[in-house]
Amino acid sequence: MKKLVTVLMIALALFGLLVGCAAAAQPQKDTVRLSINMALPTINPMATASLQAYYAFNQVYEGLLSWHELERKIEPRVAERYDVNDKSTVYTFHLQPNGKFHNGDEITADDVAFSYESAMSAPQMAAFTGGIESFRAVDKKTFEITLKHPNAPFLTDICNVMIISKREAQEQGDDFGKKISLAGTGPYYFATLDPSTKWTLKAFPDYYRGEARIKNIEYTVVTDSSAGVIAVERGELSWYNAPVSSWAQLKSNPNLSTELVPANHISLYSINWMANEVLANDHVRKAIAYAIDEESCNLAAFDGLALVNEFIVDPMFVNCAPTEVMSYPYDPVKAKEELALAGYPDGVHIGEILCEPGSHYMKSALVIQACLEEVGITVDLDLDDQGTELARAYAQEYDTNFTGFSNRADFNAFRKWVHTDNIGAAYVNFKGDKFNWKRMDELFDLGAAASDPAKRVEYYTELMNIVMDTACYIPVYHRISPYVWQKGLHVVNNPNYYQVYDWYWE
Repeated sequence: MKKLVTVLMIALALFGLLVGCAAAAQPQKDTVRLSINMALPTINPMATASLQAYYAFNQVYEGLLSWHELERKIEPRVAERYDVNDKSTVYTFHLQPNGKFHNGDEITADDVAFSYESAMSAPQMAAFTGGIESFRAVDKKTFEITLKHPNAPFLTDICNVMIISKREAQEQGDDFGKKISLAGTGPYYFATLDPSTKWTLKAFPDYYRGEARIKNIEYTVVTDSSAGVIAVERGELSWYNAPVSSWAQLKSNPNLSTELVPANHISLYSINWMANEVLANDHVRKAIAYAIDEESCNLAAFDGLALVNEFIVDPMFVNCAPTEVMSYPYDPVKAKEELALAGYPDGVHIGEILCEPGSHYMKSALVIQACLEEVGITVDLDLDDQGTELARAYAQEYDTNFTGFSNRADFNAFRKWVHTDNIGAAYVNFKGDKFNWKRMDELFDLGAAASDPAKRVEYYTELMNIVMDTACYIPVYHRISPYVWQKGLHVVNNPNYYQVYDWYWE
């Protein structure tokens, strides 16, 4: 009997534990719990190009207009409408009559002018503001931008220029972006902030499109994907961009909904031709390009579910992206020939591969390391946390790097990674005597100025072929996003950027 009682007590304790766990996992119907995989570098949207940071920023800040990724169309945000002159060089934006900043201040054209002044001086924004000649506040609710010349991607470009409160930014001064501010206009505002571990957003009651149905967003930094999988299975995360390696496990979980979504994101191998004499050799870089087995990288990182193709900018998602460009198909024999032409028939050491530890980037980097060794090229791994890795990549403080970036709505946004206006905010610096960088810069400008989409594609095809011929950017795959979320949560999954404003609990 004593033994039976003990067994019953243990059973009851276990039952209570299970009930307690189940209760803890029940979702709060006004809250979603999300994660990003790095510390938040800043909350100033002008000060970083980090995809992870913009997951949070897109809930808090808005541009004059917004790009709808799924429907590939422009929508009004801070500006409710705009007019354009006959020459397509002057755009007049009429601001939302009821628009407010999170601090309660009315959104004015003076705030918009301040935001554009900030953007024009930020390296991360140069790709989106390069065509602007001037701008001015016409009156309290009217803002005008004059372009240097007609600019086809202008409206999609400025979707990336976020409007911030002049008062908030000026009052915080150098601290702006380092601590909580109420400078945004979006459906959520920062309520608490510990950038290294967690922060919370709350729905803004006076949001001009109506208060969000989800009232709270709780963000946690989750750098380890295994921990993220455990958290979403326990109900501790409401939605998660999961690792492909756990896809089958998560898909079979009856408590979870799942969707595989192609991402408008390129994972690529960058080569810093200025790093050393070996990498400055054109034949060495082309040997590297031919030596990479993209399908093996895909299998290692995404179980073969990512999309391997020759495009850095995917025409499936991006306006006026070329559909025919030169490429480097996997060819070890050709790689060895290029290495011999470089003067290294017996092999060569090229330095290190910089990448983020524990990520799909690292898995691919290990495959690339093996591929290169097969043709006589040795390279070491240099692992660094994502924030530091990105900073080093922008500063060209690396030999080679496996990382990636998200493409925007129009091909012109690719200028951020190539045009010499963006030195210090791109992975490769093409300026100098080695490459035809002046023609590259010119082709971006010609493509932006052309109104005929076919002509734009023609310019961008020439540009892309020049970029590919440098063998400094080697596309490997366009990744897939395995989205997983709790049953009962209605979500809209986008190729890159989610909008919690569109979500709700059933």
